[in-house]
Amino acid sequence: MIFYGLVAAVTYSFVPSTRINNPITAMPFFTGLSVLIVFPFSKKSEIVRELSGYRIIRPILFSIGQILIVSVLANHSSLSTFVSTAVGTLVTTIFGKYLLKEKIALLGICGIVITLGGIFLLTTSFNLPLVAFIAGLIQASTVLLTRNRSLDGVDFLSMATASLFLLFCLSLPIAYYYNKNSLSIATFDLTSIIIVAIGFAILQSSYCYLSKRLEAWMLSLIGNSRIPASVLISSALGFEIFSWSRLVSSFIVMFGIIVAYVGLRRSAVN
Repeated sequence: MIFYGLVAAVTYSFVPSTRINNPITAMPFFTGLSVLIVFPFSKKSEIVRELSGYRIIRPILFSIGQILIVSVLANHSSLSTFVSTAVGTLVTTIFGKYLLKEKIALLGICGIVITLGGIFLLTTSFNLPLVAFIAGLIQASTVLLTRNRSLDGVDFLSMATASLFLLFCLSLPIAYYYNKNSLSIATFDLTSIIIVAIGFAILQSSYCYLSKRLEAWMLSLIGNSRIPASVLISSALGFEIFSWSRLVSSFIVMFGIIVAYVGLRRSAVN
């Protein structure tokens, strides 16, 4: 959980610097590179399968969510974006319980309530972007579909590659639209692009791997480990001014995630 949160915080903190004021135009570069990183370890037949029929809905929703988030990062911090997308946690919890028939123990429910309480405290510190809120709702659906595909036995690296490849394809026309009159490689930061590409590859692979081992509600909750990590990383890298109130609230979020995870493990043993 801590590793996932740290990687996510670093990755999305560097997204805006891939191209100042317009990071979405750099998406083909870092998504294309991330595909090259995971593709050699994937099963080609399963990648094709994930991109055909009704199964393509999952990578489409993932791609839309990521495009919205990257567009938001042009004008908002990664922390405020994570807080806004956290609404997906509650949606996934409700849908997971009633659509996937997931059982949530009392300790798990306590963890969810604590996590959402910490997120609520953080919402008072930001002017939260509506687009990121919408992205959070889309991500909630993606979590459920990814969990379903994992239960079907799909290789996690193939799922990750399919998602990243479709994101790369959809980002091409968007980047062209914004760059057609001002395309210059000098306006992109290569170091940031490499960092973000590696981060995307790790995050999507880890996410698909965890979907095999965690129920959807817990998988969505773990995504919020980005929040406390983002407070620390953003302050350390100078992207945001350090705030004790945000740090305390983010630690409440992390404590809630840990409590929920312990509840999940105990219910699995029982």
